[in-house]
This record gives sequence, C-alpha cells and structure tokens, in this order.
Amino acid sequence: MSEKLRIRKESIAAGHETTDINARGVAWSAVALMIMIAVLFFALRGLYGVFTDRRPSNAIAPQNGAPSTEPRLQVDEVRDLGRLHEHEDSILNSYGWVDQKAGIVRIPIERAMDIVAQRGLPAPPPGPGKTRLEMRQEKANAEKSQP
Repeated sequence: MSEKLRIRKESIAAGHETTDINARGVAWSAVALMIMIAVLFFALRGLYGVFTDRRPSNAIAPQNGAPSTEPRLQVDEVRDLGRLHEHEDSILNSYGWVDQKAGIVRIPIERAMDIVAQRGLPAPPPGPGKTRLEMRQEKANAEKSQP
C-alpha cells in the first residue's frame, strides 16, 4: 500500500504518470519494425524482378512441328479450347452413328428437343416404394390428424 502511495506522489510531483509506458522501448520496436518492412520490401521486389525477367524456355514445345514425346504439353490453350468447342458443337449439331451394330444413332440436339416437345417424355417405370410426392402428402396428412 505504501508503494501505491509512493507512485502517486511521484506522478503528482512530475505532473504525469511516470510508470505507464517505456517510450524508448516503443520507439526501438517501431524502428525495428520499419527496418524489417524495408528489408522485406526490397527482397520481394528483387525476387519479383528475377521472376518477371524469365522468359519461357523454347525447349518446352518444339518449333519445327516435329511430334513431341509423351506427355505432350499444351502450348496454346485458347486455340486448343476453341478446337474442343468446335468438335463438341459438330457432335451436337450433326447426325452420326453411336453404335452401328446396335442401331444407335446420334441426332442434332435441336431436332432431339423438337421430338421431345412433340412426343413428351416417357413415363417413369413403376418402381418399388412411394414417390416423394406421396411421402410428403402422407406426412402432411399425418401432421394434420395429430392434435
């Protein structure tokens, strides 16, 4: 208790709290933090410069058109994706055999949608158990009947 009184007397005499914070420690911590930020900044800036100056190696894809060994690397993603979409569109918009021996053919998707719109979808085969709608209706009826 006498220590609290002594601190109060010193603070009163100085006109401020003398034991609140170590200003020198805070200042040195701030300086150390700024130095670490500067070091990290210049280190990352240097690494960024190293990585942006690198150019892709010509050894990845042969330029003379010779087939490469497996695995083949993708050189032009945009062109390859365009080719894929063209191939898929040609399949979706053309007639063709899926399995000639079984008599399964492929028709254009627009024609298939027209056929489904005209004929409708086939009824689902009868299966064991109840449908979701039947189960919901039974549940609703059971809840209504319970007081």
